[in-house]
Amino acid sequence: MSDSWAERSSVKPHDPLVVALVLRFAKNSPSVGRTILREYFHAEGYRQARVESILRLLDLRGIAVPDDIRNHITDCRDYDQLALWLDRAIDADSIEDLFR
Repeated sequence: MSDSWAERSSVKPHDPLVVALVLRFAKNSPSVGRTILREYFHAEGYRQARVESILRLLDLRGIAVPDDIRNHITDCRDYDQLALWLDRAIDADSIEDLFR
């Protein structure tokens, strides 16, 4: 993923502030609103792809993922944390290895 605003900023796309800004900019400056929306959907798609990759790797490795942990992974909005879990899922022998 390119160095988008979602990666550079502490404000993440699911933040209510982002939603408010998008609505304001979309009304006053449609091109800025479109840019923000495009970045939002790009970042959200990237996050979802990482979540799916983590869960798929764990499944392929035969590691059971309890519902509470699946929800914890799915709800994570921290891109760095997702990257770390993805790296750990590659070599994990148990679900505990993901969180070591």
